[in-house]
Amino acid sequence: MKIALSVKGVGLGAWLDDFMDCGHVMIVEDNNQFQSWANDFEGTGDNASDQLCESIIQKAPDILITGRIDQESQQKMEDENIHVFSKESGFVLDLVEKFRDVSHH
Repeated sequence: MKIALSVKGVGLGAWLDDFMDCGHVMIVEDNNQFQSWANDFEGTGDNASDQLCESIIQKAPDILITGRIDQESQQKMEDENIHVFSKESGFVLDLVEKFRDVSHH
């Protein structure tokens, strides 16, 4: 399972952030290997959310864990069979582990 997260920083200890305000996006694999990239679209205008969605969709995660997310972006993800879970806070490793525990039962 590939889990995407919108986060404030880099690494498994990074804190969750709102979708369009995030500094980075992370993809965490089952073995806790991860890749991270900067959200270059933050504050770049009207199509910034579209561009951020596309950058995540290209990585084909199974789910996205994020803070607040606009309805349009959430719908784009769900149209691509990426399930969106909105959480108020947390850090990457904890959120990933909690989600894995729930999904494996």
